[in-house]
Amino acid sequence: METPGITFESLCEIPPDEELPPLDREVVGPDAVLNEETLFWRKNGYLILPNFIPHELLDAYAQVCLDEGIAPHGWPEPCPFTHQPSMRDIACYRPLFDKLEMLIGSPMGLSLALTGWKSTSRTWHQDDYLNPPNVNSHYAAVWIALEDAHPDCGLFEYVPGSHKWPLMRGAKVQALLPSDKRDGNWPLEAEKLVTELFDKEIEESGLSIETFHAKKGDVLIWHGRLAHRGSVPQNKELERRSLITHYSSIVKRMDLPRLKRHRNEGWYFLLENSVER
Repeated sequence: METPGITFESLCEIPPDEELPPLDREVVGPDAVLNEETLFWRKNGYLILPNFIPHELLDAYAQVCLDEGIAPHGWPEPCPFTHQPSMRDIACYRPLFDKLEMLIGSPMGLSLALTGWKSTSRTWHQDDYLNPPNVNSHYAAVWIALEDAHPDCGLFEYVPGSHKWPLMRGAKVQALLPSDKRDGNWPLEAEKLVTELFDKEIEESGLSIETFHAKKGDVLIWHGRLAHRGSVPQNKELERRSLITHYSSIVKRMDLPRLKRHRNEGWYFLLENSVER
């Protein structure tokens, strides 16, 4: 999809500094934690935690996926954690929530899970452009490896430093679509346009594309504005056993007021039509 006169910058905004997480501000907020991990995050927009999730939690969840017959395609709904305690054991793992709060500067709530065991092959994008405009990067996503990822399975790719680019706004993207294509599936309709703009931005920026060669238990946390994609698998028969989870600041997402804590671990949103177990 080629739209004359449309550029990456024309679909973006630079949020006011005071509305950004403390580590994203031009001058780091006074309440930010400064250490090796947060300084790396501030510079690169991601953080890798090797062998972070206990393997017994991963194995228990993977067995549920097999027993319930949802592997490798995953649950069709976006919030299966509301009825899958074994998923919450991983996604709400307390040390992970501690890292998220340290990076974003706010308590976080689990709001989305992608549970398929094949690469999404989703092209370059920021996650934050799918959020309400007040979120302004108080958001993060996590890639959790349930097993070692084969190099040909369609690995997760990302562009370090791209989180410093302006924030693409969903409303500006939607405005370019025909009126009958602006419903809940609009990101799929907009993908061709967004991909083209990101391809050009990456090329012109000179930033490198990195690949997450995940081992079992590894975690990659990425910034809401980090350019990333699920690469096309070289072998489409291979599984990429993973759990991908997304988290929003519980302060910013007042439109999602139903919040619950998993045991003594992290928080998750009880969204509309959730069936809790």
